[in-house]
Amino acid sequence: MTSTSTTPRRGGGIRRTLGRFEITCLGINAIVGAGIFALPDDLFRHVGGASPLVFVICALGLLPIAACYAEAARTTERSGGPYVYVREAFGPLSGHVVGWMCFVNSVFSFAAVAHIAAAYVGRIFLGAAGLGVVTERLIAVSIVLVFCALNALGAKPGARVAAAFTIAKLAALAALVLAALPSFSSTRLSVAPLTGSGLQPAIFLALFAVQGFEVTPVPAGETKEARSVMPFAILASLIGASIVFVVVQAAVVGSYAGLAQPSNTPLADAAATIGPRIGAIVVWGGVVSTLGFVAGNAFGTPRYAFAMAEDGYLPRALAYVGGRGAPLGAIAATGLIAAVLAASVAGDALFALSNLAVAVQYLGTCLAIGKRALVDRTATRGRRVLRGSIALSGALVSGWIMTQGGPGERQAALLAIGIGVLVGLRARFSESRAARSKRGSDR
Repeated sequence: MTSTSTTPRRGGGIRRTLGRFEITCLGINAIVGAGIFALPDDLFRHVGGASPLVFVICALGLLPIAACYAEAARTTERSGGPYVYVREAFGPLSGHVVGWMCFVNSVFSFAAVAHIAAAYVGRIFLGAAGLGVVTERLIAVSIVLVFCALNALGAKPGARVAAAFTIAKLAALAALVLAALPSFSSTRLSVAPLTGSGLQPAIFLALFAVQGFEVTPVPAGETKEARSVMPFAILASLIGASIVFVVVQAAVVGSYAGLAQPSNTPLADAAATIGPRIGAIVVWGGVVSTLGFVAGNAFGTPRYAFAMAEDGYLPRALAYVGGRGAPLGAIAATGLIAAVLAASVAGDALFALSNLAVAVQYLGTCLAIGKRALVDRTATRGRRVLRGSIALSGALVSGWIMTQGGPGERQAALLAIGIGVLVGLRARFSESRAARSKRGSDR
């Protein structure tokens, strides 16, 4: 795949400052978010002591999709991830639709998780009373703007912030697992056959907890040796985070007798039964995990907009790069949109598009790799068959994810796609008109 982008307006140049460690941490940070702190009780109610194995099933299901991402990442060093892969395989408009859905999903999640982070902050400082609506939204807006400002300093500071949050949240989870060992009983992990009505909803819940590896290749244009770093980071983040999820779920199932009770904070509840100190560590781990997810969104979301603006499918101003090498135009636009959403829309409503939007980019990337397997005459027949089979498996899993959304969610996704197409066509029309006007004036 080769880049066909036009040259953006710049105040400086994009700099390749990120390495394997930062990129892998970005992927793990995107996966190990609020899900592992909120889902253990739901999974246990669905499948009981077999719930740790559900994460294994999800990791195996997502592995062919991650393999497609890794294969695609070997062929380009442009930022944008799925937008670039689909654009090069099926043309600019298809790429723009996928890129737009990536951006929509990411910016909505950015604002939504900022709400959750604000609520966590309120619970720590105000207890069960929490925050009022207005105060929560003001804190959410502040969180959005702070993390956008950090990313305006350049890719390295933004990635380092996300990496620091990743290490901190993993440390909190490790502390919980170690504290749970003295009261751990393997008899609570008795595994019944993974069948019945609870299996499918359990897989669906865990599946979206394990997602996030898809953000790893988004900053490829700012990564040193991206063609080798990205495939490693994509697969390492999925496999590593899945192992963490299995271990944590097993530890909680084996040590906490009250896991079947519904709770918004099951890990914190489990930790509180062990002792107040570990309880406080896990509560703060939830705060760190939420803020870490926000940091990752603040870093990755503008890169989608930047890549599309480079190619003229969003206003050219969003491709402006500052003197520190950060995509300032896209960062400013992302921060403004996320701040408006955080100030005006309830947090729960902001998640409406996330499921289908993720499935759209998964499907697009798998189909792009499937097409390459068909047309690549330089590879052996066996390698082409293998790549095609992996792509087909990933496409089938992506299709299954898309069928799990409700009618309202599908309608909202179609509306978002329609808006994205109109925005892209409008931007391209403006670009063409400006080019014709320039040619006329040159004559």
